[in-house]
Amino acid sequence: MKILISSVLILLILAICYKGVRAQVNSFNDPSSIYPEEAEDEGNKNIPETLLAGMPVLEKAKGAFIIDGENGQILYSHLSDQEVEVAAVSKLLTIYLVYQALDQNKIELSQEVWISDRVYEMSQDYDIPNVPLRQDIPYKIEDLLQAATVSSANSATLALAELVGGTEKNFVKIMRDQLDKWQIESYNIVNATGLSSQYDPNDKDSNLAGEFNRLNAEAVATIAYHLSVDYPQFIENSSIAKMLFQEGSSDEFEINNPNKMISEADSKYAYDIIDGMVLGSSPKDGYSSVISAKRGNFRTIVVILGVDEESAIYQKNKHLVDYSFNAYRVETVIKKNNSASQVDAILVENGTKDHVDLEYKRDLNLVVPIIDTAPRLTYTFDPNEDIKESGYISAPVSSGIEVGKVQVNIADYTLPVIPSGSGNAVTVMTGEDIEVATKVNQMWHAVQENIGKFWDSTRRYFTDLFN
Repeated sequence: MKILISSVLILLILAICYKGVRAQVNSFNDPSSIYPEEAEDEGNKNIPETLLAGMPVLEKAKGAFIIDGENGQILYSHLSDQEVEVAAVSKLLTIYLVYQALDQNKIELSQEVWISDRVYEMSQDYDIPNVPLRQDIPYKIEDLLQAATVSSANSATLALAELVGGTEKNFVKIMRDQLDKWQIESYNIVNATGLSSQYDPNDKDSNLAGEFNRLNAEAVATIAYHLSVDYPQFIENSSIAKMLFQEGSSDEFEINNPNKMISEADSKYAYDIIDGMVLGSSPKDGYSSVISAKRGNFRTIVVILGVDEESAIYQKNKHLVDYSFNAYRVETVIKKNNSASQVDAILVENGTKDHVDLEYKRDLNLVVPIIDTAPRLTYTFDPNEDIKESGYISAPVSSGIEVGKVQVNIADYTLPVIPSGSGNAVTVMTGEDIEVATKVNQMWHAVQENIGKFWDSTRRYFTDLFN
């Protein structure tokens, strides 16, 4: 009888232990037990109230926005969803699309462009920013692009738009499609230049009525952000104070940058840390500007829309530029090729190692409030879908394989990021090669793993039983 009772007790214990092991194995095979189903996107939260309290109040402006030039973090926002007639500021989008066409080898800088009748007529209007163009000679794309960038020349801008789009109407569709790709929901784009939809070069008053390109401050900042990140040569070109268009030819023509804040400008508003972008004005909404400023490795982009006086917009720009560098700093929180020690190692199936070491693909510099002298960082790993589903990666494994992204947040001062910004996420990749294990090793690893799980489950069972 004692033997029977003992046997039943042992079988009962083994059954319970087996159940515990099965539960543990099932839990291990369930990716949700290793990775969260949906990490909260803290990057899209609002600016923390402790920062909002110290932000300057911008009066007599219809919109303003400050964004960092590396990740797209939002540093300041004022009426940022209010659409404004942005005039020449909308040329930033046109110029971006020209650079994009160059990047895609659809056109070349040295390529020559013949001038259409419409562009020629526009080029003869000296009441708007312009360069004079002729129809009996072609112009290099490089020269037209510089004229559009430095002096906001409308005729050069239109010539480039017609080249890339075939017609300005087609080009406007490309502009709208690009805004959609950047997840910009609110806009009104009617042409490539920012002039009135009723503009007639033979009627000087025609630019005072009709429809105009309308964007809000966040949309403008998004365009400027992508232009500076994807095509940084634009910053250098937009920092030129004056130059000669068609230098050395009989048509040589001096063009001047309307932005009086760039460091090279011969103006009382010149500021040594401002290195480019654009100024524009519309009949209804007044002056609007985009300013790029850099100090050390920290670049900010300041957008101000709808200010009545030119001198006032420069003063407001300086105020917001100074605020940016007085309120924030840049801190390197991840170094390229460093071990991703903040991320749990990924398990390897049938490999000579049971897990693979991970490392980061690039540096990550986050904008941090200066008041946070020792920021506390949080790391959230989002693995690729196949790893989420299986919970492991199969051997053989090569170094440099992307396995997911880690999002880094500052615990107390997480700044929001524009939807299309690179943000605070860094790609995580494998940091070593792992070969396929022999069949014998695979069987031995499996035995070791199951024995380990069995005894761990047994230990837990008796711990729970006697506590």
